[in-house]
Amino acid sequence: MLAKSSRCVLSITILTVVYILYLSYYYIDNHDSALSSHAFGSTNVQDVLATENKLKSLLQIPIELADLAGMGQRVAALASMIEATTSEPQVDSTRILDLTHKMFPWWRFTGSAFTPWTPPNQDEHRRTGIVISVGSTDFLFAAHLISTLRNVLDSRLPIEVAYAGDTDLPLAQRSALQDLGPSIKMVNLLEHFGENATGLCTGGFATKPFAAIASAFQHVILVDADAVFLQAPDDLFEEDPGLAETGTLFWHDRQYPHKGQFSRRDWVEQMLHGQEPSRTLRKTAFWNEDLAEQMDAGVVCLDKSRGGVFASLMFAAWMNTREVREGVVYGHVHGDKETFWLATELSSTPYHFAPYPASVIGSSTSSPELRNHKVCSEQVLHHDSLHRPLWLNGSLRRWKLSDSRDLAEFTHWIDSGGKMQDPLWTERGDGSWCAEGMAVAMEETVLGEVVRKLGEEVERVDRMLAVVESG
Repeated sequence: MLAKSSRCVLSITILTVVYILYLSYYYIDNHDSALSSHAFGSTNVQDVLATENKLKSLLQIPIELADLAGMGQRVAALASMIEATTSEPQVDSTRILDLTHKMFPWWRFTGSAFTPWTPPNQDEHRRTGIVISVGSTDFLFAAHLISTLRNVLDSRLPIEVAYAGDTDLPLAQRSALQDLGPSIKMVNLLEHFGENATGLCTGGFATKPFAAIASAFQHVILVDADAVFLQAPDDLFEEDPGLAETGTLFWHDRQYPHKGQFSRRDWVEQMLHGQEPSRTLRKTAFWNEDLAEQMDAGVVCLDKSRGGVFASLMFAAWMNTREVREGVVYGHVHGDKETFWLATELSSTPYHFAPYPASVIGSSTSSPELRNHKVCSEQVLHHDSLHRPLWLNGSLRRWKLSDSRDLAEFTHWIDSGGKMQDPLWTERGDGSWCAEGMAVAMEETVLGEVVRKLGEEVERVDRMLAVVESG
């Protein structure tokens, strides 16, 4: 264990030295000319300068880690600065890069990650991509995800596998994932972010927003390793109207009441610090019915070319840095899952939730002749904008966290009918959940055949990679 730690520290030290040398060259060569190359008589340029001065003034005011609303104000100003800068060709991007780095000093801008000031990718086929944050414990699930996307759903999207150094995802496992198909790239997050502040080596799910920031894609489909797509996600950015409008697409989690006196909704209201909740938040069952959960972050879609989306993504990553997650955020939410929408809400960035609530897909405990069924499983089912099953969270395994490789039994899924208050979930003592409602038999739809093929591919991958997983 000590040897692994030493290698991680040595790797981080070398990367830090290289990054300092890069910054020295980048700023000396570019920053001074950026400040003197503008036609200051331009109204747009003057707007940029006014926004920049506002942000600089905010950054001079000390802020506590727990002041998420105050940080949201700074992020909103940063978003305005990004949007003003990228719309004004006379303004050099080093201005906004400098301010972004002052707000988030743990970010190492290497030039390989897409940012709003990055020139558009001329290759349309590489503008959208899937990003999976993977550690050694997620290796086999990530292999399932990649292999089913390529071999069952025929997805052609390029894939990035993000990891936090060799101790997080060893070389043998990275090589095995890369061999699963074409257009699969490994991204070492330690080359993009400072480990001391972020704690990515031991971050787990906290690495996800960082993976999205480090991605070379403009359109990021950020996916948990244990998520399962039921149809190819290749056209999401073209087909989902809410995503096209806001540059974001989130999905709701299971709907069940909170337990205890102080709810997550209470905490969010406290974090708003008197700020009026957005219309989007006011429409959610989480806000109106005081539910325990708001978002399932198993799949998150982000258009990083938009200033507000990029700035709020940096905000979400900030919430997942070591000190903030351990001292403020994770005491109130489960990992990263609520930080994506919360970052947009607190920074007044428009965002979009899929219009349908989470559903259950699993085995029915009811009589076959009944239309309404009680369906139970560990998995959560999510729909696309046309109410077609799109993806599920929780893998295809019966018990995701056990050593058993038995696949779950899927006989029915609950049709929510588009009602935000349905279905209401109940938890069983074995870790699975149940929901009751109008059920659709899998054998009556094409989904049954898709799930069967997905299961066969998962079993094939299990056999193929058994040695790599154990090694």
